[in-house]
Amino acid sequence: MVLQEQTPEMEVDAPIAYYYEQLGRMQNEGSVLNRIALNKIYHFIQTNILPPTVLLDWAKKTYPDPVMFWSFRHQITRQTALDCLVQFALFLSSLKPEHIYITQETGTLSTVHYHIPISKETGEFVHEQHIPFRLTPNMITLMGPISLSGPMVFSMIAAARCLIDPKLGTDAILHAILKDEVQASIKDMTEPRVISMIEDIQSAVNQIMSRLQTAAHFDKAESKLPSIISLTTTPENLCRLDPAWYPWL
Repeated sequence: MVLQEQTPEMEVDAPIAYYYEQLGRMQNEGSVLNRIALNKIYHFIQTNILPPTVLLDWAKKTYPDPVMFWSFRHQITRQTALDCLVQFALFLSSLKPEHIYITQETGTLSTVHYHIPISKETGEFVHEQHIPFRLTPNMITLMGPISLSGPMVFSMIAAARCLIDPKLGTDAILHAILKDEVQASIKDMTEPRVISMIEDIQSAVNQIMSRLQTAAHFDKAESKLPSIISLTTTPENLCRLDPAWYPWL
C-alpha cells in the first residue's frame, strides 16, 4: 500500500518486470549472467524505478509534525532491530514486503507468514537464506544512518543478552517450539525418525543459541553485528535475491 501511495505513476510490479526483461534480453544475446550483470540491473531499478526514499517520503507525509516523525522513526528502528534479531537467530524464512504491517498510530511493526524452514522429507532444518535478515535501502533511509549504527545495533545487543540469560530458559522454550514444528512436517514418525528428530532439534537449538551469543557479544565497544548488517545491506548480496522479495524496498 505504501508503494502504491508514494509511486502512483508506477506499476507495482514494474521493478520485477524490468528485471525479467533484462534477463530475457541477456539470454537472447548470449550474455553471461553473473553478479556484475545482476548488480547493474539492481542499481538501475534503485536509481530509476524504485528509489531508496519511498518509505521516508511516506513517513514524512504521514507524520508532518517533527515530534511525531521522530517518535515514529525511533519506534520503527527498535521494532526493526528486534525483528532482524529474530530472523538472524532462528534462520527464519525470507520476509517479503506484503508480510510487513506498520501501525500508524504507534509505529509498531508486525510481521506475518514467518516459518522455520524444515525439510518435509528429512525433518532437518534448511538454511535457505542468502542474507541474515531483511534490511533494504528503503528501510535504512527511513531509519537514518545514525539509527542504523546506534539505536538499532544496541537494541539487538540488549535483546540478545536478555535471551541468552540462563534464568529465562530460552533453550528449553526453543526445544518445545521446534519439536512441534518438526512433528507437524513429518508424517512417518518411526523410532529411528524420532531419534533423528531429537538430534536435529538439539543441533538447531545449539545453532540458534550460538547466533544469539554472537549478537550479544559486546566487548570494549566492539560488536560483531556491524559486519553481519553489512552482509545484509551490500548491493552485491541484495542483487542476487529473488526480485519478488523486493530487495530495493
